[in-house]
Amino acid sequence: MSVYADNAEISLVPDTVVHGSDQTLTIIGLNTQFLGFGELLLPVTTVGFIADDGEVIVVPAEVLSNYALHIADLSSLEPGVYAIEVRNENQDAYRLTNVSLTIVGSVGMESAALDIAISEESEQKFEEAPSQLAITYTLTVDAGRGGSILSVPGNIGGFLFSIVPEEGYRITDVIVDGESVGAVNEYLFESVHANHSIAALFEVIPVVEHCITATAGPGGSIMPGGVVCVPDGTTLEFVITADEKSTIADLLVDGAFVGALRSYVFEYVRGEHSITAFFATIPVATSCTTVVAGNGGQVIPSGKVCSLGEAITFSVVPDVGYSVADVMVDGKFIGPVLEFAIAEPTGDHSIFVSFIHQ
Repeated sequence: MSVYADNAEISLVPDTVVHGSDQTLTIIGLNTQFLGFGELLLPVTTVGFIADDGEVIVVPAEVLSNYALHIADLSSLEPGVYAIEVRNENQDAYRLTNVSLTIVGSVGMESAALDIAISEESEQKFEEAPSQLAITYTLTVDAGRGGSILSVPGNIGGFLFSIVPEEGYRITDVIVDGESVGAVNEYLFESVHANHSIAALFEVIPVVEHCITATAGPGGSIMPGGVVCVPDGTTLEFVITADEKSTIADLLVDGAFVGALRSYVFEYVRGEHSITAFFATIPVATSCTTVVAGNGGQVIPSGKVCSLGEAITFSVVPDVGYSVADVMVDGKFIGPVLEFAIAEPTGDHSIFVSFIHQ
């Protein structure tokens, strides 16, 4: 129900509440800046609920915004229909016309008139004291671990319950009056005329995982390596790295070669996979050095000395009574040294050492 006041439509959310439940009420459209056209001093601090007998139950309220007033606790209200007024801290009141709140039954209960044929005398008594003819029915609610059962307000003539699992859980069954109704997410009790019960069972949603086996041959590595298990739908990248003197030769994914890739991505993993990296040694050219020593001494090592790119150190040893005259490497004299080296040799080289008699 609503009324137009201060150029804003005023409404209650909800306008029907189950007695004793953890329901809250929000008055929307209430212009708290000009409430009562100056008849009521701000701020609004409480709301008065006026029963049929004129009794006023005052409940604390909170201004959420210029057009929203929130009441957090309705537990003091008995079943019935209430008119509403808003109040300030001085208890000055402003009546909201054509807006009312209905409280029905209790938590999981319905108040209902007897559905029987009554005499005129009984009818008179009913009009004089209708509460004496009220019947309550109990709705027992039991939610297992992993979720909750919530009462959904606003269902005239019935009670609607919403079954809500917590994150990571799912509904396994809903049992009404001892009978399974399946894994439904809501259930409606229509025209309640007896006691009822509703229970919900939940279970943890199992995490589906898939494993990827990653291996690397000699000469390099793959990261991550070994058996890597990930949740269903995960995207995972593998990085392939060759050692210093190796290179990536090929990549085998799920039994098929995909080339010498530096990385590989499994997108949206839905099953088991395998990945294997193969490496090859980088070939190094053989370098040979021809060593010749003249009369009067020797060079160590001598003759034809070959290497696979490693540095070679040579020592010059004169005979007794001789000294080094000069050392020539690849046609260039480097002086009368007793030791020298060819670092990281590539291609062929030549060394000639001459001696002089002292």
